[in-house]
Amino acid sequence: MTGSKTVTVTKTNAQVKVDPYKKRNENSIPAPLEDSDDSEFAAGPIKEEITKKKNKRDERASNKRTKKWETAGRPSKRRKLQPQSMSKDDGPSFSDSENDHNILRRSRSRALSHVNANPLARFFAEWGLSEETDADDEAQEDEEALCSDEEDTKQYSQQAHISKTLAVLVTLDQKTSQSVSLSGTTDKANPESSHTEDESSHTEDESEPLIQPIAVDGGSSTESEDSEDEFPQAYQYDKASKSNPRPAFQRPPSSVRAPLVLDTISNQVQVPASINVFLRDYQREGIKFFYKHYKENRGALLGDDMGLGKTVQVISFLSAIMGKTGFDSDNDRRRDFVRVLQDRKSWRTDKKLPPANGTWPTCLIIGPTSVMYNWERELETWGYFEVGMYLGPDREHVLNDFKLGRLDVVLTSFETATKDIELLDTLAWSCIFVDEVHRAKNLLSKTSIAFHQFQCRRRFGLTGTAIQNSYDELYAILHWTNPERIGDPEHWKFMISDPLRAGQSNTATDEEKARALVVADIVVREILPDFFLRRTKDLIKDQLPTKSERVVFCPLAPTQLAAYKRILECDEVQHLINRNNPCDCGSGEILRKCCHPFVPENMLRYMAVLIALSNHLGLILPREAQTEEKREQSRKLVQHIFPQTAIPNQAEVELNPRYCGKWQVLKSLLEDMRKDSSNKVLIFTKSVQLMKILDTYLKMQRYGHLCFSGETPQKERMGIIDKFHSDPEIFVFLISTMAGGTGLNLVGANKVVIFDPHWNPAHDLQAMDRAYRIGQTRPVEIYRLLGAGSLEELIYACQVYKQQQMAIGYEASIQTRYFEGVKNDRRKQGELFGLKNIFKLDEKNFTKLAIEKANQRQLDWAFGNINSKQFKEDESDAVNMAGLDELLLAEPEQPHQVQKEKSKAEQILNSAGVAYTHHNEEVIRQNEIEVKKAKELLKQLKLSGNRAARKSLLGGVSRRGSRRHSGSSSKSKSEGVVSDPDKRPWPPKRGRLQKKLTAEEQAEERYEALLDRGDIDCMADIKTKLLPKFIKLTGSAQQEYFRILDEYSLNMKKERQRKAAQRAQDSDSD
Repeated sequence: MTGSKTVTVTKTNAQVKVDPYKKRNENSIPAPLEDSDDSEFAAGPIKEEITKKKNKRDERASNKRTKKWETAGRPSKRRKLQPQSMSKDDGPSFSDSENDHNILRRSRSRALSHVNANPLARFFAEWGLSEETDADDEAQEDEEALCSDEEDTKQYSQQAHISKTLAVLVTLDQKTSQSVSLSGTTDKANPESSHTEDESSHTEDESEPLIQPIAVDGGSSTESEDSEDEFPQAYQYDKASKSNPRPAFQRPPSSVRAPLVLDTISNQVQVPASINVFLRDYQREGIKFFYKHYKENRGALLGDDMGLGKTVQVISFLSAIMGKTGFDSDNDRRRDFVRVLQDRKSWRTDKKLPPANGTWPTCLIIGPTSVMYNWERELETWGYFEVGMYLGPDREHVLNDFKLGRLDVVLTSFETATKDIELLDTLAWSCIFVDEVHRAKNLLSKTSIAFHQFQCRRRFGLTGTAIQNSYDELYAILHWTNPERIGDPEHWKFMISDPLRAGQSNTATDEEKARALVVADIVVREILPDFFLRRTKDLIKDQLPTKSERVVFCPLAPTQLAAYKRILECDEVQHLINRNNPCDCGSGEILRKCCHPFVPENMLRYMAVLIALSNHLGLILPREAQTEEKREQSRKLVQHIFPQTAIPNQAEVELNPRYCGKWQVLKSLLEDMRKDSSNKVLIFTKSVQLMKILDTYLKMQRYGHLCFSGETPQKERMGIIDKFHSDPEIFVFLISTMAGGTGLNLVGANKVVIFDPHWNPAHDLQAMDRAYRIGQTRPVEIYRLLGAGSLEELIYACQVYKQQQMAIGYEASIQTRYFEGVKNDRRKQGELFGLKNIFKLDEKNFTKLAIEKANQRQLDWAFGNINSKQFKEDESDAVNMAGLDELLLAEPEQPHQVQKEKSKAEQILNSAGVAYTHHNEEVIRQNEIEVKKAKELLKQLKLSGNRAARKSLLGGVSRRGSRRHSGSSSKSKSEGVVSDPDKRPWPPKRGRLQKKLTAEEQAEERYEALLDRGDIDCMADIKTKLLPKFIKLTGSAQQEYFRILDEYSLNMKKERQRKAAQRAQDSDSD
């Protein structure tokens, strides 16, 4: 057993034994909400220092040094920060000075005034993005005027309590060593070695070894009368035992046989060979990513796409740091060790044990309740871990076992962790993992505030959807994993979120577009890699089958459509829509401030009604399960919908499919899928009541099916999942999106139906990936059903907008700008945001029109601006002319089977009344034309001297290269464009003087060539025939097609000139 910790008093150098948790227990401050007056407050022994009083001379010298340090540490606003000075090993440091730790309390005016006061500014300084334009300067002056008064600064009070909650972390971070020795201990102020005292467990040593050798000896006791210096013979940890390895899968024939070594210095930290043999290369990279941050005593975020094995990477990492061998010798290792320690004299006399992580590291895993039992099963499958489930009413014994050191891992849910945070925050966790960490995406939520109280600094988040609704959610998650290292939320919003949102609108100015392009590139290439690792399924696309995701715009049933219109016509909805119009009473006031005040409850209630009606009429009828107030509201609503006809009976509506337009589509799909008995279908819905109606329909069709919702008992869930996979009679699995959309492995299904979309696209994306993940062997077909023209279509349009945000935030993808609206900007609500768009029935399919208009704009730009004369085949595109034959040949060369399946799916949907569908992946894919437009825009802005584009990587530097050490623009070389006018070749090349065509003239010539060649029969065919095919072409194929058109136009001109000359010659001869 390790020795007790001592506190050194500077003046006398005396050795004094101190209970390291005495101060915390006396003051009852597990996680202080205010800045502690005691600058040495930390989870551990306190080092007391007695400082002698300074005389005046020392004081003056100290003040001089302080002023000099402050002057050197605060460069002027125009001074460029030098990222080159950062240590390569340490990564970017986001603090300008050690004392400027409480950055959350800085006002926005200071953020705009001082570049170096903003940790994010170091990445933007070289591009000049941290210096504002004239418009920004005016906004800055307004902000400074607003914030100058003490009363006005209270507008940031919402975030003030966040600062108070996290204040202790700042102090602890400054007192924690930045590097942790492998053989020694962490800094004595390390908060993660915190351990609370209870009746049966006391600690002697605060320090936690980063990695302990597996064969642990007892050490020397601090009590001289204890003669048990040698490790007790009763406890023998046999490393040589190699029986019953886990996992017990069949080993691949060609695989790695050695362990994965993470620490090459000591060779003690390694993933057992029994696990490493089943890992993929990208998973090994993820494990090393975890260990790198673990060793640096800080957290990180793993944002791998769903289905890439985040759980396996975590378990492999834990097996390495905990010194697991992968054999049954790991079984009950901790319990045996504690049992031996309790047999010693020191326990019998003092009841003292080491902290829970004193011998081997410990881990807390938090996640949704529905996946906790899956975590337990996976831990048992992949190793011998001692796990405690901290769930349910009888959970106190789990913490007791943990404090005694009997558990490697504790599993708990979001709700339990939030409720019991005061019991969990100061325990001796070596690391904390939060699965589906996007649940903590709101800094002001109870969950986020509670999780920030953890004193363990090694905080790791797992999520495939770090960006769901806005870029600010990514900030909240990164801030939890690395407090105080990512800057202030106001800095993030001003420098990242706002520019990216503004640049996404199809009405954005060139300046806004350029700024968004550069900011996205900086975020993805400079900021995120130090905190965030994300891989997509493209890594394993050769190991996964194909996936198709078809969005189906289902027509509403006639009764649904009539009811929808009646609801929009009711007075309360009209008052919501016209709330800002002048009141009819003639007072001159707007409606919401006069006769009809705005009632938010009405807005939410009618939104819920419209969404319900988009799916099934029965969802808006009065039900017995409703409260009396809700039933009365439903009765009035139904009476308004059916004023002159009898109100349909609840049972009649729910049993009659004619009240649900989507059911007609789903019925046709299921009938076709059932023809193959091996098919299994997942149907997701977010409404429990709708699930019950669909359950009734499936029973009427006699389809074998199972249901999974929040009402399903926890202990029965894994059994239901196993039955779905194993029972051939089960055809359909009906699942609640919120209860079963995350964490479940349902690769037994190869068909997925999203019956009703969620406002948050992440929920639908996660639901789809229950089937499309590692282990899937069959092609997966996904159908997303929408009520055409209803609020659901608007929800899907918002999903497209948010999915584009994800692509921009994760990959700096250049997306097609389909919509005018800008989120959180009342001046630019466009067609997506605002109550007028919510309470509207659009029977023209505005989503289809928005996509077609955006594609037409791209095609017009391409026909007028892409110059085929500059075309030189890149190595990557030399053989990539896929799709060009479809434009050049009368009959496209497609495999017969592909054409047959495509026409079959369209026939099924058309028979159900569906007029329009599209593939979602094609809508959000990066477009070659948009990439060319972006490059051309940045090139023009460079030549005009615009700072935002002057050094943009998109001008030609490789995305993976260094912006400082890169050479000249590869684009300029490949396209023959000289960006610097002073470096143009001289003398210029001689050539025939020709009038250069404008973009409009060039486009007109090429469109005429299309008609003359017979590629299209009329101009209307551009939208229906040419556009869908041309948009899918690669950049090389597009330029090659333009070369063919330009050659044809040139030959036609020559032919016309020859004929004209011949006619002139003939007339002269006459």
